[in-house]
Formats: sequence, C-alpha cells, structure tokens
Amino acid sequence: MIPVVVISLARAADRRAVAQENLAGLGIAFTFFDAIEGRAMSAEAIAAISPRPYVGQFSRPLSAGEIGCAASFFAVLRRFLDGSEGFICIAEDDASFAPDAAHFLDPTRLASLPPFDVLRLVNDPRRGTKLSRIVARDGGHAVHAPLRLGHFTAAQVFSRAGARAVLAGAVPLTAPIDNLMYRDAGILGLRVLEVRPPVVAMRQLPSTIDDRFRENAPGPRHGPIIVLRRKLFMLDRRIRAVASYLRAWGPAAILRIRPYPGSDIAAGLSLCLAIAEMCLR
Repeated sequence: MIPVVVISLARAADRRAVAQENLAGLGIAFTFFDAIEGRAMSAEAIAAISPRPYVGQFSRPLSAGEIGCAASFFAVLRRFLDGSEGFICIAEDDASFAPDAAHFLDPTRLASLPPFDVLRLVNDPRRGTKLSRIVARDGGHAVHAPLRLGHFTAAQVFSRAGARAVLAGAVPLTAPIDNLMYRDAGILGLRVLEVRPPVVAMRQLPSTIDDRFRENAPGPRHGPIIVLRRKLFMLDRRIRAVASYLRAWGPAAILRIRPYPGSDIAAGLSLCLAIAEMCLR
C-alpha cells in the first residue's frame, strides 16, 4: 500500500481521534502531518508562496489559514519527492475512507491506470462536472477524466510527476489550494482523474481554516472594476478548463467526453461554448 499522510493541526485532538479510528479500522497504515499554522509562518515563508488576492472571489486576500493549508500540502509533497515511493495519498482529517478506498491505494493498481498527476478519491457533489471520459472500470467504480472539477482536497493520490507539477505551478498562490488545482484549472495540463462513486466522503465538521468566505459575496464594498475582473475570471476559467484538458490528454481525448449520468443537454452546450470561447480567444 502506498504511503497515506493525513494533514491535521496538532491541536485538533478530536478530529485526529476520528481519523485514527476510521483508517485503523480499515487496516490502512498512515501518518499524521502537523499542519502549518498560517498565523505562525514567518514573513519569508509566506513570501516564498507569494499569495495573491483571489480574483474569483472578488479579489479578497487569502486568509492565514488558506496560506497555511497550501504550505502544508507543499511540505508533504516535497518530503514525498525526497523519497523513492511512486505515489502518495494526501488526506485531510475530515476525510472518511470507505473500505473500497484501499483498492485505490495499491501501487500496482495505480500503475495500471493511464499516467496521471492526481487521482481524486472524493467528489464535489455541489459542483462536480457533468462531462467526463471513463478511462478505467473497477468493480462498482469507474475512473473518470473529467473536463471540469469541483472543489476539495479531502483525499487524493499524487504521482511523482503530479507532485512536481503542483509544486512548480501553484506559486504564486492565486487561490485556495483546492480551487487553484481543480476548480480554476490553475495548473494547465494537470492530469487529474477521479474515482466515481467516490471512495472517500467528507465528514460534516466545522472548518479549521479561518473564515475563508468572508469576502465571497458581492455587495457595496465591491467596485465595478473588481466585479468586472471577477466576471472575466469566471469566463477565463471555462476556457482554461478546456485548454488544460487538451494539454493533459490530447485533442482526441476531448472527442470521447460524454455526459455523466444525470446530466442534461445544458452540459453539452457548456462544452461547446467553452471550446468556441477558446477558439475565439
């Protein structure tokens, strides 16, 4: 089984106890990584990540918690690359692993998949893509290459190539790390696969990241320039998703994308619009 690392604040004893019980009960060996407290980071450490205002949420500054979260991911990825393992699973302490998750922690199984950078074990039920390409089937699960992705870094497997790509492409930090890697297609060409149905769920726990959505609603404090900048960002995000998919999987792959069960005609129109926007850019 590949290494499993659970990122958790050292002071989050209750959350750690639940994660310990879940993984130990499934026979999944793991280690905790003491998450980096954003407020305790030095000015030099923060400058190395180069956080920028998040245009996708009305140019709000990233919170200390979001900066610490990204720094924690980067630290685990660097440690992984210092070793010799081919894959690593990085999870958060609100992740609840199902018994089937162990199958996707088998290095032989992972090596049999199309070469990937990240294999997501959790889905975003609110914003999951409706357009994807199935690249492998395994019992009751399918491995998808989605056109667009939802949020969440609750649990995913990184290859060595993926770890290098994230470390190289996520600085400057222009968004919370889950948005940057997935929803915003902030790392062009990142080869992301996703297990469906998911083998990891998220526990309904209060976030340990400080108030990350405090600036996430339009209002009088947002001037027309900031609002316009966000609208352009949202348009560009669609274009980037298609461009990233083409770079990751090649032009032929996008022709094999199909609506995911439960989607509708609007999903297909969304793809056509995104491709047209990219061609006209």
